[in-house]
Amino acid sequence: MPEPQQPDARSAPLLDPENAVRCDTEGEAASGPSPQASEAPPPATKGSGSAALVFVLWNTMMGSTLLVMPSCFRESGWLLGLVLAVLCAGVSQYTCGVVLLHGMRLPDPQAEVADLAHAYLGRYGWGATLFASVGVCFGAACAMHGYLATSLNDLLVDSREQGGLGLASAWTSLSPNPKGVAAALVLALLLPLCSLRSMALLARLNGVGIACLFLILAFIGASAVANGLAPEALAPASLAQPSLKVLGTLALSFFIHSIAITIFRAAATPAHNARNLGAAYALVLLTYVSVGVSANLCPPLGDPA
Repeated sequence: MPEPQQPDARSAPLLDPENAVRCDTEGEAASGPSPQASEAPPPATKGSGSAALVFVLWNTMMGSTLLVMPSCFRESGWLLGLVLAVLCAGVSQYTCGVVLLHGMRLPDPQAEVADLAHAYLGRYGWGATLFASVGVCFGAACAMHGYLATSLNDLLVDSREQGGLGLASAWTSLSPNPKGVAAALVLALLLPLCSLRSMALLARLNGVGIACLFLILAFIGASAVANGLAPEALAPASLAQPSLKVLGTLALSFFIHSIAITIFRAAATPAHNARNLGAAYALVLLTYVSVGVSANLCPPLGDPA
């Protein structure tokens, strides 16, 4: 009696943790290397060019984190902040490149970084990656909510000379906890936007961030020229002050691993993915450093960062 034919190892799902490694070994031994496992994806005839991908990565990765860079560089010292920014950018670019390299080889066109972790580390890796991604998004949402609430409160309370509306007496008379009221107002304004069925509108508005970036850079540059170098900018305390909080903020500010695979699936030339990723990280690093260092060397309007 002939022996039953063994199933082809490559027929097992790639995302099954028990078969993920076996597919790469037994499959190649049986009929040669799999194109998805050993070759880079072929260039697409249609898709986003290199400039468009770099722009999307730059704008998405940077986001509102740019606004806290002056404070981060002041807390850590602008020189140590510069070193930490370069270090975090290098580590993040390398790890994101690894995720992108292996993620683009998954056969599922909808696969994400959690599926990649499932393929190599099993369901525990999938769960840990999903938990970390949700945790990063939740932490960023909480931080941004607090920042918007503080900004709204300062806008209403600060005098006109400070750039506010000068409504301190009227605003504080509404509630004994005006900051809490500001937080509730921000939540009420953002809840409808978070409930949209499609994010297409917000995606189109995402490009406004670059215009705001150039406006901020122009303001900082003009103010730096007008005010000159601050006398305390070269003091030892202004150069380096170790801060784990700043290190954590900078590490998260370069985090784009969760959506890198999705963004690069639209690449017209996948062979240029590594180059485009490096260019995007270089632009983000340059942006962070230019804002953080210049705001501390030449504080805008003479105010500390």
